[in-house]
Amino acid sequence: TNLLILFVCLLPGKAYKSIQYEKESTITMRLLLLSCIVCITLSCQQQLSTSDEIFVLDEKELVEKDFLLSDFIDSMIIIPPDTSFLFKEIKEEYIASQYIILNTSEGIATYDRDGKLLYRIGNIGEGLNEYFKNPRIAINKEKSLIYVLSNKRLIIYDFTGKVISNRNINSIIDIPIQIIYQDGNLLLIGREYLSNDSQPIYKWVQMNLENYMTEHIEHGDYKLSHYDKIEGVMSKGYTLNNQARYWSVYNDTIFRIINKGYEIRYLWAKRNERYTYEDTRIPPKSRMCFIPYRICDTDRFLFVNCFNNTISGEKRTLVFDKMNKKFYNSPIIKEDIYGSNIGICFRNYHIINGREYVSATVQSDDLKNKLKQSKNSDALTLRSKIDEEGGELLILMRIKKTAS
Repeated sequence: TNLLILFVCLLPGKAYKSIQYEKESTITMRLLLLSCIVCITLSCQQQLSTSDEIFVLDEKELVEKDFLLSDFIDSMIIIPPDTSFLFKEIKEEYIASQYIILNTSEGIATYDRDGKLLYRIGNIGEGLNEYFKNPRIAINKEKSLIYVLSNKRLIIYDFTGKVISNRNINSIIDIPIQIIYQDGNLLLIGREYLSNDSQPIYKWVQMNLENYMTEHIEHGDYKLSHYDKIEGVMSKGYTLNNQARYWSVYNDTIFRIINKGYEIRYLWAKRNERYTYEDTRIPPKSRMCFIPYRICDTDRFLFVNCFNNTISGEKRTLVFDKMNKKFYNSPIIKEDIYGSNIGICFRNYHIINGREYVSATVQSDDLKNKLKQSKNSDALTLRSKIDEEGGELLILMRIKKTAS
């Protein structure tokens, strides 16, 4: 690379001298110069994309710190979904520049960015274009399509609820528990039970959306219990760099799926504090351990939300700063922008207009009550807009360009 750079640096001088003698030669040299620069740029980009560091998360290095939301976030929007469609829980959220797609306990719906209901997407039922309760969904935002997987049927809707396709699929996994759209394919994860084995094998499978053929993704078989967590079961959507994350609890590893295979992204150092397979049979009340239940990966930070087993199931947020290589142990992050002091758990990652966002949900009555105590002048205005019987609210938060 250094020799190429030296070669490029010498070229302009030679090209300049040749102008006096032959214009065609100068043009040729300039084209060569441009080609060299492009080659070097592509080479550097390739090195950067393939040399990502594997981070080790070690509890011995945990620094105790109480984080506030403003440590990471510079703006926060509360989005109350239209109460003309009532539901108890938001299962998954997808947020684009104009639309919000919610997969809820009562079905799927499209909203505008202010939370106004635009379209119901199908219905829960057993009819031809209906789906069972709690279906698995994925979004193709470029083509405005919603993929709904339910009982070995794949229904494709557009954002208005029009059915584009409805077909049976013969997947090579028994029970799909998550799907993600990625570059013209659907990534499915599901359980497969072997005979005389009470513990399932979790498999990632890739489905080609042109021919609907499925194939295993290599290195995706781990014999795990139902405690195994995958980013997206609780925090689904547009993942960092559009690469699905897979959290293997008992393998102490967080993988990312890339080029039809797995790459290790994070390793959890094996200590007594980690949750083990034996802990699923006999709760480890006699010892300290973290039980992770949700992760959210951003460009700079990894957020791991977990229960602390020895303190009455206290929720904690472990934060790993990839820039400074520091690992923090914090109580659940507290909202301080409006002054409600309510706990916020980042559950989903988004890119909107080139900026990083994370989303979360809170119960409307809980937030409204907590805002009573706030001294923030904007809290009263926000509180007046919240219907305390409206169920869950969506929170969209923009990550600072240089978080503290």
